[in-house]
Amino acid sequence: HNLGRNPELEFLNSYFPIDQNTLSKVEKYVQDPSRFDHFYTYRTKIQGSNRSLLNYFLQSKERYSFYLISLVKAKELKTKVAFIVNSKRKISSLAEKTLTLVRMQERLDCHFYNTESKKHAITLAKECADKGFDCILAVGGDGTANEVINGLKLSKRTLGVYFGIIPNGSGNDFQTVLESFEPEEFVEKLVSRQSNQMDIIKLTSQKGIYYAMNIAGIGFDGFVINTLQNLRRKYKVSGKFAYVLSILTTFLVFKKATVKITGDHFNYNGKLLMLCVCNGSTFGHGLTINPDANPFDEKLNVTILGNVSFFDYVRKLSLLKSGKKVEHSEVHYFEAEKVSIQLEKRKMFSEVDGEIFDSGNITFEILKGDISLIC
Repeated sequence: HNLGRNPELEFLNSYFPIDQNTLSKVEKYVQDPSRFDHFYTYRTKIQGSNRSLLNYFLQSKERYSFYLISLVKAKELKTKVAFIVNSKRKISSLAEKTLTLVRMQERLDCHFYNTESKKHAITLAKECADKGFDCILAVGGDGTANEVINGLKLSKRTLGVYFGIIPNGSGNDFQTVLESFEPEEFVEKLVSRQSNQMDIIKLTSQKGIYYAMNIAGIGFDGFVINTLQNLRRKYKVSGKFAYVLSILTTFLVFKKATVKITGDHFNYNGKLLMLCVCNGSTFGHGLTINPDANPFDEKLNVTILGNVSFFDYVRKLSLLKSGKKVEHSEVHYFEAEKVSIQLEKRKMFSEVDGEIFDSGNITFEILKGDISLIC
């Protein structure tokens, strides 16, 4: 009665009807909050990995009743939400509208945390996950979202945490892969915890382990990001002008390295302008480096720009901006679950969601459906 129409429950109940005595018995058992929290987390794990509920819940009437009552209680509980805000960015009108709507929701228990330095969002996200927040949202661009995901991966609590993005960055390239952001629709999905299981990329190098949400690249794009960060730090240049200036500077000084790239079903040996391992399709303020990339398809989409001249790269920029593949003898597209790159002699900068990562050999792996994304 409290749940209303629920196709999943109607099916289960027809398969395994429950009497009132059993429900009353379990109702007393779940008064202990710790028991409910443990069960709710377990139920989230099963649903998140798309497994059948029957194997677990139909083993006994008590266990099935526990499930019914947990659903009722979940509807009564407030969702505890942490908003991790990039304090260096002015809040846009779109983000402000979203946050205003969020504060009006009685079923949301909202907490706001401002970042104080680079990588601070990693620490905040880990702390919030460890404290038991249900949803942890990044209010910023791809860099802030990336840090939040890396914080979630550091937490001891690996299940039952939802992640979301309120776009408020300079590029917001990952948002272009998702549906257009509508504040009312997003808040509705947040309240109901409507999510999809999103893949992420795991990077392993001598520097350690890190995670990418959108695109991890090595070569020309890494050099651009390194130059961009230097310009911002030394000359306080910002915005798209800084990005364009970084590209022009890179054209003048960048030199290709000889590499060996190995995937599940492909190998590449030779000069490299750029390797992009993609979960999303777009980076660099709207350049679609791999039109096939989809963060929900459980695979990596790989773009290799081999011995491509800078002149050819500039000529093909219009194709990248329009979302089309580049037809060139030195441009290759592959799919894989795992990719590794080995550098010979010269090191190359790598970048992860627009931030510098490492300059040596790297292995990239897909983590399938690893993040519950509110979308």
